[in-house]
Amino acid sequence: MRILLIVLMALILSCDSSKLDERTEQSIKQVEKFEVIGYYKKSPGRVFSVYTSSVDSIRIEEYAKKQMYTPGGWTMVFFFNDKMNTPDVTFVGAEFDKKYEKYCIAVYRKYPKGDEDFEYPFKE
Repeated sequence: MRILLIVLMALILSCDSSKLDERTEQSIKQVEKFEVIGYYKKSPGRVFSVYTSSVDSIRIEEYAKKQMYTPGGWTMVFFFNDKMNTPDVTFVGAEFDKKYEKYCIAVYRKYPKGDEDFEYPFKE
């Protein structure tokens, strides 16, 4: 019995918890979803409307910063938490119907000089 306890303790202590944390994080990333619903480009700017299942502001901001940006231009990324209520900004840009604002959970902006701001949660 004592040998079994020693072996069990050795197994527990030898487990690499960082691998468990890494697997958990990968599982979370697979569950979180980012889907571009609309994309508008008109010189000098771009607007994205994105449906997301994520509520993690860090992950949302990381995703936003990966979107296309042209130096001297601007980029806006609107995040929505309801796919059916995520506007397609392809033809209207940032001027989408106000009825969608209550579903907008975050907005990321990158300005012509490279300055950035991120609103989470989004406030009118």
